[in-house]
Amino acid sequence: MTQQINRRNFLKILGVGGAATALVSCSVEPPEKLIPYLIPPEEIIPGVATWYATVCRECPAGCGMLVRTREGRAVKVEGNPSHPVNQGRLCARGQASLQGLYNPDRIRQPLLRGDSGQFQSISWEEAERLLVERLADLRRQGKAKGIACVTPLLSGSLDHLISTWLAALGSKRRLTYEAFAYEPLKAANRIAFGLDVIPSYDIGAAELLLSFGADFLETWISTVAYTSAFATMRAYRDGRVGTAIYVGPRLSLTAANTDQWVRIKPGTELYLVMGMIHVILKEQLAPSIPQKEVKQLKALVKAYDPKVVAAVTEVPAGKVFRLARMFARARPGLAIGGGVAAASRNATATLVAINLLNYVTGNVGRTVRFGPNANPAKLATYRDMLSLVKAMDKGEVQALLLYGVNPLFTLPEAAGFRAALKKTPFVVSFAPFMDETTAEANLILPDHTPLESWGDYSPWEGVHGLMQPVMRPVFKTKAVGDLLLSVAKRVDDRMAKEFPWPTFYEYARDRWGELHRRLAPMKEFEAFWEEALRSGGIWKEARATPVRLSPEAFKMAFDPSELDGGAAEAFHLLPFPSLVHYDGRGANRPWLQELPDPVTEIVWDSWLEIHPEAAKRMGIDEGEVIAVTSPHGALEL
Repeated sequence: MTQQINRRNFLKILGVGGAATALVSCSVEPPEKLIPYLIPPEEIIPGVATWYATVCRECPAGCGMLVRTREGRAVKVEGNPSHPVNQGRLCARGQASLQGLYNPDRIRQPLLRGDSGQFQSISWEEAERLLVERLADLRRQGKAKGIACVTPLLSGSLDHLISTWLAALGSKRRLTYEAFAYEPLKAANRIAFGLDVIPSYDIGAAELLLSFGADFLETWISTVAYTSAFATMRAYRDGRVGTAIYVGPRLSLTAANTDQWVRIKPGTELYLVMGMIHVILKEQLAPSIPQKEVKQLKALVKAYDPKVVAAVTEVPAGKVFRLARMFARARPGLAIGGGVAAASRNATATLVAINLLNYVTGNVGRTVRFGPNANPAKLATYRDMLSLVKAMDKGEVQALLLYGVNPLFTLPEAAGFRAALKKTPFVVSFAPFMDETTAEANLILPDHTPLESWGDYSPWEGVHGLMQPVMRPVFKTKAVGDLLLSVAKRVDDRMAKEFPWPTFYEYARDRWGELHRRLAPMKEFEAFWEEALRSGGIWKEARATPVRLSPEAFKMAFDPSELDGGAAEAFHLLPFPSLVHYDGRGANRPWLQELPDPVTEIVWDSWLEIHPEAAKRMGIDEGEVIAVTSPHGALEL
């Protein structure tokens, strides 16, 4: 006998069946418990997003960031409109910072290399004990000078803590290392103006922008800030728009977005700059500069006649004249370099010449301002890194602490870091990911990601960005600031008294107390602190420093660039950083891997660009894997 069933009875039966299914599955595998808030946190309202202001640390640019959270989880990042560096904009690397937070590649707890050579998980208590015992032993033996620490570019509280912590241990061997240190740019400014800094370039105010290999739309110094300034420059104003010219051998994203791409023989940018100065001085197009300097400059550029320049650079002499006249008449103009133009042996000389070009056209103090200066000026040089490698190789380094750096990947093999690392008895890495260098460590103490951390960062003078955790740590990691303070308390009583702060948060607040007394002494500290948290930092305008041309500029040897190989091997290897991967630190982010290169449209790969005629002559087809070798190393692309 068939029983009729109505809609209501059907849904009842379906509901019972669903519950029965759930009960059966419970008996096989316990479910993850979803417990509603009995007393919800004040800042969390279910279904309503909460925003936190912090600083992006995906590169040294230090853009301001707003992070949207839902129910205590970060779900989206955007640029902070009130931050002076990026003014609400954010690049692809900043957007992909979320994938660093939730990345399954993250190291989830401390790891110790066992006797077998394999890593094994240990507790934080045991990990700290091992670190304290090794550091305390080195101090007792009088070998504290053998403790070395390498960090990325830092500023503010954590930078100060690391330096004072090392000094308290008895070590002064601290290096601040970035793969892109802008060494030739800093050296050129020291030679030309006596200041070993990176100035601010006012691209937005320029009538004519001339870039000698500086890919300011990709990776040069502060990409988001300069992209925004470029948009301002290209906007219609006073009846005209600004003009941009790119000089370089490769069609980059920056070159593709300028009005004119001047293709030049690699490594010869120096000749073109000197040739332009030659024309400007000869035709008396320079503004009023002292006659003594005019005479010295004329002697300096005498050999760079446009015909000679054309023969070397493969840029027609007529174009050399036109570029010189256009640039001299621009009010104001701006010449920049330091990207591809700094990839040859005469990089410093090229950038000194660019400084001279800006000087003779009156742009120094207008579009080139020394103040506010950029933070990357504080970085260690490649020579400093080689000195560390030499000390490691000699056995002078007993303990190497690596925080947020991957020199085994970013240094060339010829630097010898790999062999020197094997001779270092105790290597500690604070990396959140198992990169090439961390894989060779003895002890791994994983740090929080920037979105889980307290901190601060100052990318430019006058800009003090404040970082705050936007959510609780995803894994059993520990902030390096908290770890250093905890270790200090256990090494000995003297260090415990020197570092009494219970957490890095308290340490950072004390440091910001000094900033408060300097910048806003009339305001209550709590009000100052809350305002900084809401805004993402505190910013004050930095004054520009007047500069004069240094006599050292006239002593510079402006030599041509030479290749290592013979005539039969005369290929110019021109490495350039990826727009999305920067120095490789974002290579484990799928969003970045899947983002097509804007010029080649290549995804999930690294590639070699070679002239079609040269490729045809060598029998190379598109898509083949090519081995590239030089005296400094080898790679396949």
